[in-house]
Amino acid sequence: MKKIFSLVAGVSLLIFAASCEKEQPITPPVDNKTDSLIFATATAGYYGTEYSEAYNYYTQLATAMQVDSTGSYASAGQVVTLDLYSVDSVLTEGTYTLSSGTYAAGTFDVEYTKWYEFNDKGEYVTFGIKSGTVKVAKSGEKYVFTVNLVDSLDKVRTGYFTGDLVVQDQTESTSDDYAGEPETPTQTTLTIPSDSIAASNYGDYYEVGTDNISLEMWDANGGYIALELFTEKGATTLPVGTFNFATTYAANTLLPGALFWGMFPTGSFAAVNEDYFWLEGGSVTIALTENVYTITVAATSHFGSTINATYTGAVTLETVETEAAAAPARNFARSAKKAPHKHITTRR
Repeated sequence: MKKIFSLVAGVSLLIFAASCEKEQPITPPVDNKTDSLIFATATAGYYGTEYSEAYNYYTQLATAMQVDSTGSYASAGQVVTLDLYSVDSVLTEGTYTLSSGTYAAGTFDVEYTKWYEFNDKGEYVTFGIKSGTVKVAKSGEKYVFTVNLVDSLDKVRTGYFTGDLVVQDQTESTSDDYAGEPETPTQTTLTIPSDSIAASNYGDYYEVGTDNISLEMWDANGGYIALELFTEKGATTLPVGTFNFATTYAANTLLPGALFWGMFPTGSFAAVNEDYFWLEGGSVTIALTENVYTITVAATSHFGSTINATYTGAVTLETVETEAAAAPARNFARSAKKAPHKHITTRR
């Protein structure tokens, strides 16, 4: 099963923490002959030996960017994700080389290594990586990353980071997966105005034979629901029917919600005031009568809260291209998916 993450919630906390520290001059290594980006934050999901005998650190380096109230990037910048495999359980110093499917110590895997460019609206395009190296070193307790890559369009990508590496243990599920949700069950009902809905079809993003649709809705008081649903391939309009929660990626299912790395919202969830509700039970019904949709959410959350929502009106399904070389810039939704919601990257 692939795990997924978003660049949304939690990133703002990392950036805020970094901005509170006393600024120190950062100088890229002298052997770097091209202009290098200076990355401001470094985070990693630690997967242990889940994929091979080597220790997996799924690492993200990001330049300094503004974030909005939802934690989504809201300014221009760049991000690189690096699927590193270490010889030891602590990320080992050395030069890592690009590989494909070997998951060997001293390598980073091509499938989950990507480069992302954001514009000043926080929209982004994605580039695969075809060659390069990543040098990992330590200066005291601080990590130093020197990135030298060539992307899928033959552009040289170089970057440098020095500072703390924030690591989230992903070797087993923890209560952090559902942080932010009240453990005492409550009931919330949201009524969605006709101008407060967005639907995007990411196609067969997970390569499982179904289309992946992001459905987002807001009420007049700032309440928010993100639904990640699956339907038959080739959908050009929002599908109708009853959708139930499952982790199969099958048609007529919804992906349950959780926090990835204890920081990044994924799947289906609701945000009401300061609380998050990670949806995993109940159903969503979508009906269509004479071009008018009726969407009824009757869902339960991880800790047993009930979330009801209704929407009546038109819905336009946006088709989103996801090929690295052709994809238009696209906003990171507040829900998360393969990568930031979406989609910076999927994790198994």
